[in-house]
Amino acid sequence: MIRRICSAVGMALLVAVLSLATAGASFAFWRIGSGSGSASSSTTMPITLSVAPVSGLYPGSTATIQVTATNPNTSPVRFGSIVLDKSQGMNGGYSVTAVADASCYATRLSYTTQSNQSGWTVPPASGGVLGTLTITLPAALSLSTDTHDACQGAQFQAYLKVAP
Repeated sequence: MIRRICSAVGMALLVAVLSLATAGASFAFWRIGSGSGSASSSTTMPITLSVAPVSGLYPGSTATIQVTATNPNTSPVRFGSIVLDKSQGMNGGYSVTAVADASCYATRLSYTTQSNQSGWTVPPASGGVLGTLTITLPAALSLSTDTHDACQGAQFQAYLKVAP
């Protein structure tokens, strides 16, 4: 009888040791493991802004600017500010596009940087059609009070770009 008890205890110990060894090997396989994987990320292309020319400004006045943001990406793109693009235009981000007198200079214009606390989100391109968002920027462009009469009836262009 003692022999039977010893044999049963020995068998239980053997089963326990084998179970622990199997569990350890399984854990090591899952923990260390092997295999391969890959991922890719496309480069986000820039949002472009099309800015409508502004007319009807007079000395000391402000005007609303209409902007269309275009997204060529397949995912939505969000940005928080629209700033003057001083690298474009004849006068640091501005130009006069239609005027009767050549002495009207765009240097009399000023732009107020536009920010949106929650940001603007331009929808993604889909089915070959670019994503677009129309943005209205109230009182964004102003004409100095010391502007020459030559600017009466002029049409002005502001060049804008997105900023984070």
